[in-house]
Amino acid sequence: MKKVLTLAATLMVLGATASMASGLYLNWDDCAAGGVVKDKTFACGSNLGNVQVYCSAIVPADMPSFAATSAIVDVTVDGATLPDWWLTNSGQCRQNAISMTFDPTALAGGFNCWNIWHDNPNLSVFAVQQGTNVQGHSANQVRLNGGAAIPAGSEYDVPNDGAELIISKVIINFTKTINTGACAGCDVAACLVFNEAKMQQPAGIGDYTVTNAAETNSNYVTWQTNPTNCPLSTPALNRTWGAVKSLYR
Repeated sequence: MKKVLTLAATLMVLGATASMASGLYLNWDDCAAGGVVKDKTFACGSNLGNVQVYCSAIVPADMPSFAATSAIVDVTVDGATLPDWWLTNSGQCRQNAISMTFDPTALAGGFNCWNIWHDNPNLSVFAVQQGTNVQGHSANQVRLNGGAAIPAGSEYDVPNDGAELIISKVIINFTKTINTGACAGCDVAACLVFNEAKMQQPAGIGDYTVTNAAETNSNYVTWQTNPTNCPLSTPALNRTWGAVKSLYR
């Protein structure tokens, strides 16, 4: 009996200290726990409305003082170059038509997972980086690169308990899809890959970079069905982590 109790106690200790599996999810409409939606099709017949894709993760370790995280989503469009529909920077055909939000109020639409922010307000940055302006990218690729941080002194515990936590979501609206001034290319297939989340704590506690899928193929989705070679291999990263760290005071 003594040996059995000792073994049981050992297993309990191992269970308490072992790290849960970690990794990334990308899913249309909600977190993956709400039901996996890998492809989104749109008839390209309206300028109204939007689609939303959720970036979520299982954290790689207990984070007793979580402070900030980034999210990098890479989009590869079928074809040699980006069509006008995917050109959304200032002065381009669909200016501001793609955004990434870290606002916990906006993330509450993911009904089947908690968000990593515990409803704490944060400051965020976001950039759309196109084509060969990103190291390792081709002319038919877009990088959606954002991050957010909570104020110093507001850190809180995020345990490595296997829970899928929403980090952010990408919103793609349908403005300028049809009629006068329309931007061609809505019907072109595309592959979206959640390639990296970097999670920060105050200096000396530990930062973590997650680049792997939590489950097989869990970190990508498709637009307009069957883009070529999706997901592609991860391109060289070009982080805006300095901008995220500057938010954390």
